[in-house]
Amino acid sequence: MAIKGKSRSRGGRVGNAPRPVIVIKKMPFLQRRSTRMGALLLVLGVIGATLWIGFAKQRVNEDRARQGESVSRINSQVQNNLQGISQPLPPSNLSILPDLAGNLEQFKSGDLSAKKVRDATRLIPKTMQGAAETIGGIEVPDELRNHDYTADLLDALFLMSQGLKAYGNVAASMLLATNLDGDARADLLDSATDALADGQKLFDHGYQKLTNIRTELGVYSPTSLGAQ
Repeated sequence: MAIKGKSRSRGGRVGNAPRPVIVIKKMPFLQRRSTRMGALLLVLGVIGATLWIGFAKQRVNEDRARQGESVSRINSQVQNNLQGISQPLPPSNLSILPDLAGNLEQFKSGDLSAKKVRDATRLIPKTMQGAAETIGGIEVPDELRNHDYTADLLDALFLMSQGLKAYGNVAASMLLATNLDGDARADLLDSATDALADGQKLFDHGYQKLTNIRTELGVYSPTSLGAQ
């Protein structure tokens, strides 16, 4: 008689229970440390840029102020050397030796005697030569070099100097003409008339250049009386 053994279970191995999924909740964007650090760096950058721009602008303003002061000093030197030989020509120019042109025309027409011409012009050549050399020799300081207007400033001094020399040459021609008669005198005075027109153009062009630079640097204001 067979003995029945215990029957084996037909079922498979019992599986493990699923592991729980851990979900880490992300911190809101604005509360993240990296976000706060980035915002802080941005704010600091903006502040730094603002300070740098303000500093740079202040430096530019200070530099232009120094340039304006230097140009004003040059203008004062020019004006000092023109005292007694010029009159204001509003709003922005000067008339050099305002009586010279009238005396020249009267001498050509015979309305002004040779003696009166000599009395009126005998000191002019030396005076104009001195003024021309002084203005032409004005030193341009370092703070006015290497700028857009530097060449114009140098031209201004040169042109005014050459214009003053021309005025002196006109007076010298008039003095020489007092010793001549007839066609020789007439021809010399005609040349003097042309030279006077050239001298006026040279000086006016140079003086206008100086005025333009003073305007650009904010140190010029038109006046109706007195030197500018």
